[in-house]
Amino acid sequence: MLVVCPLREDRLARRFRRFAAAAVGMGGLLGSGAALGAEPGAAQPGAEKPGADQPGTPQPGAPKVQSSCARLDVQRGDELISRLQLTFAAAPAGAKLPQRLLIACDEQRAWLIWTAPPAELVPVAVQEDLVESVIAAVEGRLRRASVPAATLEPAETSPEQGTPAEEAEEARPSRTREAPVRYFTHGGIGAAGVIEWLPEPLSPPLGVRLDVGVGVVGALSFTLSESARVGSAPTGRTFGYDVGAGATWGAPFDARHNFGVRALVGVDWFSNQSGLGDSARSTGVAELGGTAALYTHDVALWLGASGRYRMSPQHFGSPRELALPHLSVLVTVGGALLVDVSRRQSSHASVP
Repeated sequence: MLVVCPLREDRLARRFRRFAAAAVGMGGLLGSGAALGAEPGAAQPGAEKPGADQPGTPQPGAPKVQSSCARLDVQRGDELISRLQLTFAAAPAGAKLPQRLLIACDEQRAWLIWTAPPAELVPVAVQEDLVESVIAAVEGRLRRASVPAATLEPAETSPEQGTPAEEAEEARPSRTREAPVRYFTHGGIGAAGVIEWLPEPLSPPLGVRLDVGVGVVGALSFTLSESARVGSAPTGRTFGYDVGAGATWGAPFDARHNFGVRALVGVDWFSNQSGLGDSARSTGVAELGGTAALYTHDVALWLGASGRYRMSPQHFGSPRELALPHLSVLVTVGGALLVDVSRRQSSHASVP
């Protein structure tokens, strides 16, 4: 039988109670420390309070400043935006601040898109320092009493609004430009009487000449020409027909010039009709001459003279014994209906 001494039992009980009390005290201390560390809003040494002002950070309600100017590097752009925020913060109480300000520029100019709304284009007088020039333009705009009448269309802020670079491109001041050169703005179709001086025994054949001119560039026109001429010889009637193509400079197809020069190459047919039958000969021809013209509205009246060279003159042997010369002279008198002259004249005007 096991007998426990009362004195020893009492000692063991006291030690157990002291150990339990120490363990409970240690657990409470650790729990309090953890709860203190997890408490929201607890201040820590050196930490800044939420919402504290920091340099370059716009305050609630302050204008949103952006820059798309490639002439400002990152450092200068940040400096400009910070100084503009300070300028807006120091503005008088009654000043109407923009909701958004965009800084844009090109190689020589700079401007502001001041969205109040409405959106307004504010030019910048660029000096040596672009940052100072932009700040001076903003300060000058703040001093105005009212928004000028020349403003852009009202702009609404929305998620679909364009990027600053797109807005700067749309707001870029327009320049007067020269209209592109128009082609085929002169030319026309003409008809004239023509006579060719030939040596005896041939009489000068008389006929009709048709010309078509199409303006190519400047005063130059591409020209097509044909003529039919009737004359006489001791052996009977003569008939001449030619077609040619070439170029005309100035009159009569360009109303800006009263004088012109033409050059043509083509083919000439010449025939002699008599009791012996018809006989025709052909040869290549080249023609060079000048023209003088007067104009009334879209009609040209001209007088021209040109020399014709036959590369292989037509020759009719016995019994006709007729021969055309290498060189002859043609004289023409006629008129032409021109294309709309006002279109050509307006093409040299400046357009916005």
